[in-house]
Amino acid sequence: MSALRNSGGLALLLVTLGAAAAEPAVQPSADDRCFQVLQGRLDDLSKRQSRLEDQSSSQGVLSLLNQIEVLQAELARLRGALDELDHRQQIADKRQKDVLADFDLRLKEARELATRAAVAPGAAAIPAGVPTPIVAALAAVAVDPEAETKAYEAALNRVKAEDYPTAVAALNGFLKHYPNAALAGNALYWLGFSYYAQGDYKNAQLSQQRLLKDYPQHAKAPAAMIGLARADIQLGEAGKANQVLDQVIAKYPKTEEAAMAQRMQLLLK
Repeated sequence: MSALRNSGGLALLLVTLGAAAAEPAVQPSADDRCFQVLQGRLDDLSKRQSRLEDQSSSQGVLSLLNQIEVLQAELARLRGALDELDHRQQIADKRQKDVLADFDLRLKEARELATRAAVAPGAAAIPAGVPTPIVAALAAVAVDPEAETKAYEAALNRVKAEDYPTAVAALNGFLKHYPNAALAGNALYWLGFSYYAQGDYKNAQLSQQRLLKDYPQHAKAPAAMIGLARADIQLGEAGKANQVLDQVIAKYPKTEEAAMAQRMQLLLK
């Protein structure tokens, strides 16, 4: 009897399991489907965000590289401008040194001449019997070497200070009072230089021509010829300028003035 009951219970269990196995699989709910859709969209947005971040990073690098190139170009331009300014400063420094060296040399020469001067100025050196008006005129012309040197020094200081109108007046005054002075040739050169600096090319031309005529062997003759050629060019007389430059090259070869003359001729071609 007990066995029968056990057999019936077992049969019931088997029927129940079979029925459970025969039931269809549970379908996902609407919430599950919505979750899956949202999860897919979230994954898609994450991928898009990653791509945008990568693209933004690349664009940032390119922008940075472009800025670096712009800065490098600007730096190169500034360096070039600095080099040009440095070159101009070197030229200006050299010019200033040349002016000072010339001044010191001429001042020394003038002082030596003053020291060696043996004849006293004034009417004592004038022969007897000369009419009084002439004696007075000759006495006025008598030169005081120290005064001459100071007058030249004062005029040249105006050139060094680039006060060219005053320099012109002072140099013309010097040449008027000391026409035969040892420094007259130098005064004519700086007079032409000062006229040129003011744009008065005609008087610059005349001053250098006068120096070359009155003092053809003067130490400033090569520089005066360069100054004359520059004035000729400014006055539209390129042919005359070329002739003067040819003379500089032929007469003063292997000098700075000859090299400058060659460069000027290249510009005239």
